[in-house]
Amino acid sequence: MKNKKYYKRYWKRIFGYEYKSEYRIYKFLCGELKWREKRKVPVDKRFKTYSEWEVYLKLFYKSKELCELKEFYRYLNCLKRVAYTSNNFYNAFLMPFVVALMAGSIAPKILELKLPNMNYEEKIDLAQIPWVQQMTFLVLIVILVIVIFILLLIMIVLPLTFFIISFFNGASDNKLEADFYEDYMEIINEIIEEKERKSKAFNRENDT
Repeated sequence: MKNKKYYKRYWKRIFGYEYKSEYRIYKFLCGELKWREKRKVPVDKRFKTYSEWEVYLKLFYKSKELCELKEFYRYLNCLKRVAYTSNNFYNAFLMPFVVALMAGSIAPKILELKLPNMNYEEKIDLAQIPWVQQMTFLVLIVILVIVIFILLLIMIVLPLTFFIISFFNGASDNKLEADFYEDYMEIINEIIEEKERKSKAFNRENDT
């Protein structure tokens, strides 16, 4: 944990790179940013196209030293691996676990939704009950079923629904984070390659 915070502070001090703000800009670009967070993105960084975002990053990093850019690229690559590992964990383990948990929790409760068994002598003959009492009895049965259904919904279905929504939001955000690192690294790599080409051309000119 200390090393993670150290590297965050280090690259913020060296490059001015801050993960939260850069990731927020990327989410805005992808249309994945919640409306409450949109106001945190500066107006001049609310990019509509990938090319606009790419130009912004190249202008930001083109003045950095080549050796530092290479180290920064390795740092991003480590974070990308962690993000992809977490995303694979979501897909391979947690998603089947959530489906199994939901099925295992709801199915037994649904099977329990039945009226108590009655002996033949205890059965009610509606033909012997006045019409108004028949309707009252049927209404009470319907109300009882509705109440049981609502209680089941409150105790099991709603908590599971919120859990599943938060789970899939986490999985989606984790995948987006991995994509962010991949796209970010691609642009950084282009800057590195351009600097290397210029460095080689400069060396050739000096040798001649």
